[in-house]
Amino acid sequence: IFMKKYLNLKVLITSAILILCAMCMAVSSGKSTKSGRGVYAGVDHSGFDQVIYLRDDGTYTEELGKADWKTRVDGTYTISGNKLITTDKKGIKDEYEYTTADKNAMLAPGSFYMFKAQIPKNKIPDGMYSFYVGTVSGSAGIGVSGAGGNGYIKFEGNRFIEYSGSFSSMSTSSAEGGSSSSNKASGTYTINNGDLTLKYNNGTVKRHSFFYVPPTSSGKGAMVVLDGSIYYAD
Repeated sequence: IFMKKYLNLKVLITSAILILCAMCMAVSSGKSTKSGRGVYAGVDHSGFDQVIYLRDDGTYTEELGKADWKTRVDGTYTISGNKLITTDKKGIKDEYEYTTADKNAMLAPGSFYMFKAQIPKNKIPDGMYSFYVGTVSGSAGIGVSGAGGNGYIKFEGNRFIEYSGSFSSMSTSSAEGGSSSSNKASGTYTINNGDLTLKYNNGTVKRHSFFYVPPTSSGKGAMVVLDGSIYYAD
């Protein structure tokens, strides 16, 4: 009798462990196969890139530049009809509205559009994708200063070319000055399930999250989402 109870207990413990492992695998897989899920990207009216990754399990993250983006949880969401409600870890809710029947576009809080991105299979569409950021502050009376950066990444075949530059400047009634810098590199790449691996010619290897937003039916240009930052097709 003791042996039978021991074996039953062992079976129960083993079953519990298997169930827990299955649950862990389901959460960590980070899959998004259902309609209205996946990565959405857009630019708000202040010019800031906004992205969100909606997983099948009802969790989401907005931090696609983090190494743990596939499993990182910034909150939960629910979908009812064409309404998406997100709730972050502080309990703050935001409402999005899908604007197409296929749920490939939605209106985000602040009334700007976000578009669904795709995961390229083995190859990224050839092309050059660019970004630019910049700020200016001050006035004519006290002086004006500015800073910014620009860059691009170009894909052709299994190769890439990457360029980035930055600048700063200052102008007053008595003096002017500024500085700039740039960097250019190239190599080969692989893409797999949203993971972009760049292998530079000097041997350096870098990994990023990567998604592709195709052109819209109205002709809006394609975009790529690299670590949560948007690059536009030239």
